[in-house]
Amino acid sequence: MSTGVLISRKARTRPPALRVSTQDSIESSKPSASIYQITPSIFISGYEASKNIDLLTTQKISHILNLAGESKCPNLYTSTFSYFSLKMPDNPKIDILFFIYFAVDCIQQVQNTQGKILIHCVKGTSRAAAVILAYLILQGYTETEAYNLLISSQPSIDPNLGFVCQLKDLGKHRTEPISFWYSPRYDMFTNTPTDQGCKIKLSSSECTLFINSSSSDQEKSRALASIRLWEKFNHAKASIIM
Repeated sequence: MSTGVLISRKARTRPPALRVSTQDSIESSKPSASIYQITPSIFISGYEASKNIDLLTTQKISHILNLAGESKCPNLYTSTFSYFSLKMPDNPKIDILFFIYFAVDCIQQVQNTQGKILIHCVKGTSRAAAVILAYLILQGYTETEAYNLLISSQPSIDPNLGFVCQLKDLGKHRTEPISFWYSPRYDMFTNTPTDQGCKIKLSSSECTLFINSSSSDQEKSRALASIRLWEKFNHAKASIIM
């Protein structure tokens, strides 16, 4: 899936040694106040750097993808930059498939308008790194190439173990069926079971959305948007059962 933007791939003599934390959340180190350029149009940082309007202006940032959510990291300059927020958990037990789809779609839209996007979470090491790696992999980079490119610009990336495992499977057909339920906490579909509400079931290259009539309009809207993005990235048609 190409956006028409050429990204230079620098060869390395050996693959990078990826540091992986076994903790539920690895974003606990001192926040960085720097913005790192990954490609001509993609930048990464922690929240501290995203609050520096002079730095944002110097880098000619036009869009900001906030992966920590507005409740934890408020979007400060909505009249100057275009924001898109996802409350993405830094938790290795949560399947981040649909967070990835929404985030990557946002990046592609910015690429199509020749804009420049800053992707941040709290520290800029786990969630933001995972999203950029996913974007590169979906663009056709191998896992090693994606890590090489990201680490060469920001050596401190450290996506949690669950994200690393999921990135290895990105773009591959799932061998076992998996279900996703709507989570009001994250306003997204995750693999955390609930007793009621909408459910998305993935099996190999098939996707089925089960809509509960008692679900809220917000939940139904997110469900439909989620399967539309699944269709876009998988070039297949999803089914809807009401």
